[in-house]
Amino acid sequence: MELKPGYKQTEVGVIPEDWRLSKLSEVCTFENGDRGINYPSPCSFVPSGIPFVNAGHLQNGTISTREMDYITPRAFERLGSGKFVPGDILFCLRGSLGKYGIVDSSLRTGAIASSLVIVKTRQTLLSSEFLGFYFASRLCSQMIETWAGGAAQPNLGARDLGRFVIAIPPPHEQDKIACVLADIESNISTLSELIQKKRHIKLAAMQELLTGKRRLPGFEGEWEVTTLFDLANRKKEFFDDGDWIESEHIRNEGIRLIQTGNIPLCQRRCFICFVCGHPCGPS
Repeated sequence: MELKPGYKQTEVGVIPEDWRLSKLSEVCTFENGDRGINYPSPCSFVPSGIPFVNAGHLQNGTISTREMDYITPRAFERLGSGKFVPGDILFCLRGSLGKYGIVDSSLRTGAIASSLVIVKTRQTLLSSEFLGFYFASRLCSQMIETWAGGAAQPNLGARDLGRFVIAIPPPHEQDKIACVLADIESNISTLSELIQKKRHIKLAAMQELLTGKRRLPGFEGEWEVTTLFDLANRKKEFFDDGDWIESEHIRNEGIRLIQTGNIPLCQRRCFICFVCGHPCGPS
C-alpha cells in the first residue's frame, strides 16, 4: 500500500514522519512499591492520614478517594519506595491489569500497593496527559496482550511495561491532542449525567403511571386488579422455567441461550422497582 506523503510505516502502523516511535523505558521511569518488611499490613490502616492507593482506587484514569485506605505519616516515612506526587501515573500490573490513574494536585502525595507501579514521564519528551490517553487506548491493550503472557492470571512487571511501544508527537501536538480528548471526555461526562437524570425521571413516571397514581389526560375510572396467572387464563403451561444448562454445554454458536446477563441491568432494576414500589437509580 502506498503511503500518503508525510507518513511512514512503523511496527505500530502508519504514523506522521515527525512523530517518533519509542519504548516507554526511553521516555519514562518506573518505581515499584516497597514490598519489604515495611509494607503496611491490613491492621495498620487508619481512618485518615497518607493515602495508600490500590487497584480498586483507579477509576477511568483518575484516583478515587472514596473508600480510600490511609497509613500514618510514620508508616509512610518508613517506606523505601512507591511514593507518588502530582503528575505521576499509577498503573496496575496485576489483577485489574491496565487500569491507571493520573495523580492530581488534590492528593499531594501517597504510597502505592504492591500491584501498582508509579510511571514518571520525562516531561520534555512525553506529557503525563498524553501518556494517560495512550494507556486508555487500543494500542496499549495490544501491548498488554503481547507482554502479559497467556497465564490464567496474567501480570506484568515494570520491565515489561518499559517494552511497550508508543508513537510520540512533538510536545506542542501532544498538548493539543490531550486537550481535544479531554474535551470529548468532558462532553461524554455531561451527557452521562443528563442520561442519568432522564432515567430518574423515567423511573418516577413509570412508578406513578403503572400504579395509577397519576392519570393521563382523558382517562378516569377504577383500575382492575388481577394476576398474570389470571391473564393467562390460569394455564400453567404459559409459565415455563428453563432447564439447568451445565457450563460445559455452553458454546459460542448454535442454539441461543438467554440468561439473566443478556437482559440489560436497567430493565431488571425497573421491573424490581415496579414490584417493590421503591424507585432505583440508573444502571
